[in-house]
Amino acid sequence: MLLPILQLAHSVVLFTTPSLSLPVHPVQNRAVPESRNSLDHLESRLPSSISDYVHTRDPGGARDATDQSTSGPYQLLDMYKGKDFLDSEKWTYSSDPDPTHGSVNYQAMEAAIQKKLAFVGNDDTVTLAVDDTSTLGDGENRDSVRITSVKTYDSGLFIASFFAMPYGCSVWPAWWTVGANWPKQGEIDVLENVHNAKANQYTFHTGEGCTIQASDDMTATLNGEQCAVSGGSDNAGCGMVDTSDPNYSYGKQFNEIGGGIFAHLWNDKGIQIWHFPKTNIPDDITSGKPSLANWGKPAAFLPNGASCDTGTHFKGHSLVIDTTLCGDWANGTYTDAGCPGTCSDAVKDPKNYKTAKWKIDYIAVYSAGGGSTGGNVSADTGANVTTGAAPEALAVAASSPVVSNPSPLLTQRFVTSISEPTATTSSVTVATVDMR
Repeated sequence: MLLPILQLAHSVVLFTTPSLSLPVHPVQNRAVPESRNSLDHLESRLPSSISDYVHTRDPGGARDATDQSTSGPYQLLDMYKGKDFLDSEKWTYSSDPDPTHGSVNYQAMEAAIQKKLAFVGNDDTVTLAVDDTSTLGDGENRDSVRITSVKTYDSGLFIASFFAMPYGCSVWPAWWTVGANWPKQGEIDVLENVHNAKANQYTFHTGEGCTIQASDDMTATLNGEQCAVSGGSDNAGCGMVDTSDPNYSYGKQFNEIGGGIFAHLWNDKGIQIWHFPKTNIPDDITSGKPSLANWGKPAAFLPNGASCDTGTHFKGHSLVIDTTLCGDWANGTYTDAGCPGTCSDAVKDPKNYKTAKWKIDYIAVYSAGGGSTGGNVSADTGANVTTGAAPEALAVAASSPVVSNPSPLLTQRFVTSISEPTATTSSVTVATVDMR
């Protein structure tokens, strides 16, 4: 089927794993996790204030994340925190049909707030949720949220701190950035997977002429060398699976330790992505003066060079957070993920979405200039904000009211055709479409 040409869409992913009888992202317990019925164990452990968070999570006395200094190699451009996520001048809420064919009704900002799918807690934690109260009939979609930043960026250091992320059978969340002219302006998938996966997947998508080779400059496992949308295995892109051990990069494991940070640096050396569990966040991040000196190697790294001119392939990116259900990826992998019944049946039951919530601490955007990066790369370019007002002063920003058998399945976005997903016990062939 063809997607409307004027809409951006997740691209199809078809990736076969020749001898995989487990779910695409194998889990230790193939049954529905007990914790899916409640987030109480998380909320009881969340700090009552950001100040408490600083002192309890960071014994060294790091400052509040909003107390960011503008000194140092990376200059703060934008701080998104608390009520910033409910500000229509900073974020837009989509109410369009989900182009990934997910079983969701994305809610406009006013409706999302009214239905308590988007709200700010007393500690400034932002919750973006899937409806977990309505019992639905056959074929009905469940309410959810998808937000996009008003500003776009051509480079920068992006630090996203989450206390919790959505997961569970049928759930497909993503934190990512993308250019308006897809795929020519590229896409960076920072945090994304489906169901009860234990490992995050990092993916880059571009127009023609961008490839990547496995190297010791990153820690994740490379599953695709062709970043071009029309290259590789049916547009799978340059994908990498997080292989940290223990692995707290996704889902239940991510949430049980109180979340963590995903940071990506986009400069003239390329694009690097790091994940830091809440228990191991570098001091320069918590102090608000990122230097990257002690970050180590990135999980994912797309170097700028002869094989991929990242300055050409990545431009004008918006920031996006969303949660869809089933759709072209999660629907096709539902049974193999060890989930009960069918994906469409799961959508009917609100109990399945008690853990389908983003809990956002903040997203900070810094210039990409100065200092050394983790691994063996240096940063020396500035960030360019291509739309929106000039960055506000810090005071204004601050005052704003573990994987086994990693799968090669990767996602990508914005294509005009979709193949039907199929799966067998000896191989998994998945179609995923993701329009954001």
